[in-house]
Amino acid sequence: MSVMEEHDHPVETGRKTNRRHFMAKVGGTALVAAAIVMGKASPASAYPCGCCDLAYTLRCPVSWCLFNGDWLWYCGGCTCCEAHWTTCSASNCC
Repeated sequence: MSVMEEHDHPVETGRKTNRRHFMAKVGGTALVAAAIVMGKASPASAYPCGCCDLAYTLRCPVSWCLFNGDWLWYCGGCTCCEAHWTTCSASNCC
C-alpha cells in the first residue's frame, strides 16, 4: 500500500468532462425545443381590398374603425383600417 503525500491529489478528469457534456446537451435540447415551439411563422391570411391587404374580413364600417381601430394607413387613395381586438377590417376601396 502506498501512502499519499500532500501534493498527491486524485485526478478527476471524467467529472468535468461529463458536466460540460451534460450542459451542452441541455443547451442543445433547449434550442431544439425553442425552435419547435416557435416554429416558422405562417404567412398572414390577407383579404385583398384595393391596395389594402387586410388581415381580417371587412365587417366594420370605416367611420367606426377610424375611431376604434388599432392600425390606420392610407395607400393609393384608399383608407385602410384594422381593429385587432375585434378582428375586423374596414376600407373605403371595397
